[in-house]
Amino acid sequence: AGPARGELAASPGSFNVRENEGSTPLYGLEYRFGGRRFWNGQPIVGVGETAQDSKYGYAGLQFGLPAGHRWELTSDFALAAYSRGHGKNLGTAKEFYFSLGADYRFANDTRAGFAIRHISHDDLVTTYDPGVDILALTLSFPVR
Repeated sequence: AGPARGELAASPGSFNVRENEGSTPLYGLEYRFGGRRFWNGQPIVGVGETAQDSKYGYAGLQFGLPAGHRWELTSDFALAAYSRGHGKNLGTAKEFYFSLGADYRFANDTRAGFAIRHISHDDLVTTYDPGVDILALTLSFPVR
């Protein structure tokens, strides 16, 4: 059912994982608003930065599905803004952000997990749309 209070999540990972020569470290931070639901989703906002000075921010919804004792499958859908820095050209600053993940919730409501993420604009803004895939670990803490 998701947390009744907010959560702050840190996500180290790898940006552009499908490209042999272009993968770079990524550091992300996300706030998940607890107790507020829209279409059974939890509002989220987040930011990320790569070692090549690429940056992105997003706002959207996270959906959770219980998957056994203390496990939850998650899916995020968000609107995003992207700044290339010295990293990959995505064709535009206007992007969509998608994520699939799995989290384990400990007894103190701290969660640890992993996520596969994708940022692209699906040719809606320009015809050049290489997209980028991200693999990240997640560690989230309840905010009181």
